[in-house]
Amino acid sequence: MATKQKIMVVDDEPSIRKYLRTLLELDGFEVETLTGGKEALQEIGGGARPDFIILDVLMPEMDGLETLRQLMQVDRSLNVIMLSCVNETTKVVEAIRLGALDYLTKPFEKPELDAAFLKCKQKQELRSENQANTARPSRKISLSWPLARRCLKSASRFCRSLRWTCPFSSAEKAEWARKSSPG
Repeated sequence: MATKQKIMVVDDEPSIRKYLRTLLELDGFEVETLTGGKEALQEIGGGARPDFIILDVLMPEMDGLETLRQLMQVDRSLNVIMLSCVNETTKVVEAIRLGALDYLTKPFEKPELDAAFLKCKQKQELRSENQANTARPSRKISLSWPLARRCLKSASRFCRSLRWTCPFSSAEKAEWARKSSPG
């Protein structure tokens, strides 16, 4: 049986926390609600790793941007969606620069939240794929491989067949051939 995805909602407004809890639990998520950034940092610092964090920007004590900054210092792979009642471009840019994957303005519609989750999942998949690709050892082509030698010979023959269109002088062609010949 598949485990439920976990979502941490961090917002100082009880009505928003209740609304998001109800909405997300109906979609089958396991939801934890917190009232501020310090609580979120304690949870994440204690090892909690929700699949998504929905984080309000404007909160007392510690605002959402500072919370995001500190969360990213703990774990850059956290999937954070920022929420705010203000749509200031500077705040949006700052949140994305700090590591948020999306930014929603209150009030928002359910399809907007669904789209934000989808965007997070896609970025998560790209991140995983990128890590897998960089973890793979790179293989250099060796001319000792028979296929590599055949490809190089074929490419050389093809290039020689086109030399009549080459705008370089005979001396330049000879120099190129000397540099590019195997051996």
